[in-house]
Amino acid sequence: MAITLFAALLHAVWNAIAHGFADRLVGFALIGVTYTVVGGIGAVVLGPPPAAAWPFVLASALVHVVYTSLLWASYQLGEFSQVYPVARGTHR
Repeated sequence: MAITLFAALLHAVWNAIAHGFADRLVGFALIGVTYTVVGGIGAVVLGPPPAAAWPFVLASALVHVVYTSLLWASYQLGEFSQVYPVARGTHR
């Protein structure tokens, strides 16, 4: 349960950062660095994934990079309040 609450906290922070930065690229870069640091800490604390999981970890990371890049591009084209609900609807 604690990890779910932590994920919800990260998501709330992500929304505040994404909405608050005038330069969306800087905001997205900070979010990516934060996620990388948090994931690295998790890997140190919990141990790395088993070898068989690495292809899935890498594929998931690639899909996330593509999704984030497309999300950033959509924020360049549209207003946050219009783009965000559509992006969240396609994310789940």
